[in-house]
Amino acid sequence: MNVSAAERNARTQYFLFGVFFLLVVLGILCVASASYYHAGHHEDSDFNQGYYIVRQAQWALAALAVYAICSSISSRRWKFLAPAVFVLTFGLSLLVFTPLGVEDRWVRVGPILFQPSEFLKCGLIVALAWYLPRTKSSTQSIAGFLKGLAWVGACALLVMAQGDLGTTLIVLLIGVGMLAVANVRVTHLLALGCLLVLLLGLAVKLEPYRLNRIPAWTHPWANAKGVAKQTVHALHAIGAGGLKGVGIGQGLEKYHLPEAPHTDFVFATVAEETGIVGPALIMALYIALATLGVQIALLSRDPFGRLAAMGGVIFLSGQAALNIAVATNTVTCTGIPLPFISYGGSSMVAGAVVFGLLSSLSKGTVRRVKEAADESYGDGGGDGWSPFSGPGGDFGASSPGVRGRDRVRR
Repeated sequence: MNVSAAERNARTQYFLFGVFFLLVVLGILCVASASYYHAGHHEDSDFNQGYYIVRQAQWALAALAVYAICSSISSRRWKFLAPAVFVLTFGLSLLVFTPLGVEDRWVRVGPILFQPSEFLKCGLIVALAWYLPRTKSSTQSIAGFLKGLAWVGACALLVMAQGDLGTTLIVLLIGVGMLAVANVRVTHLLALGCLLVLLLGLAVKLEPYRLNRIPAWTHPWANAKGVAKQTVHALHAIGAGGLKGVGIGQGLEKYHLPEAPHTDFVFATVAEETGIVGPALIMALYIALATLGVQIALLSRDPFGRLAAMGGVIFLSGQAALNIAVATNTVTCTGIPLPFISYGGSSMVAGAVVFGLLSSLSKGTVRRVKEAADESYGDGGGDGWSPFSGPGGDFGASSPGVRGRDRVRR
């Protein structure tokens, strides 16, 4: 890539911020429309119709500040801080089991109530991106695969101990996805997939409320007044919206949803009130995020950058896809928020960390490409790097000749 191409790629940072800003603003609008009735009729919101709107706006300001901070940290600094970030987020998740823990999944520190498992996802992303290229065992060996899997398993077990199956699934999605990007053997992934299916079945069987979600998923209309009430009203909302929607603020199903319609099932409320426009915009923004993240990963010359960028894409776009699948009854209910669109400060700030990380990696990519173009001017310029794995077959491996004369300082 030449310097002019690098300058064009620098626009990725602005596109990233545009997607981030639109998601934040759209989230405030969606929460405003979906939450006012619930807020006005429940004691936990002081019967104040604007309660969730104000709090979502406050968290949005915090998210903007977090984005600015994280994007200003260089990619090299992110790699240096990765172990500390993981230890910090893992430690925060352990606080759930101390007197600071509230209702199994939350931690209260003074006036601030947050869900630490949301930030553990960010810690896992940077930790795997830092560790996998450094492990002495090839990621294609069983030893290297198990070492990487140990990080994922520790996080998944910690979240599962909090009784949060939905977040556990996202942690596993991030971990398995990053291991796949790190060039592990397909046979190892298939074996892991079979094991996870068995463990998931055991987790469902051990908890009756999870087991009840199966008939609610397969036969929602037969269980419309019981376990499938949430799902049926969500489907009614999506169907009532049609192509044009009933109008912003005019949706009726949010009055009947047994759980708050501004959290896990906010997508159904958006579909009812805006028709196809709102859902299409939400999905387009996440597709744009995925496209930008993959572009950053492909252009990164650093294994840490490649893995971290793909981890961020898997986290946000994967979680968004799973939430939408739940709202449309494509998969059984898992209870995870739609990033930025659902009400919740922890989810929004954790998403801002990922967007800031992607912006930082994009800046690092442009800087390195310019350095490489300047230093290789007139010598042919080839560097022997491939997008995800080098010719040696291991993650990030390059040929001996290239490795010995790497022109770009890292």
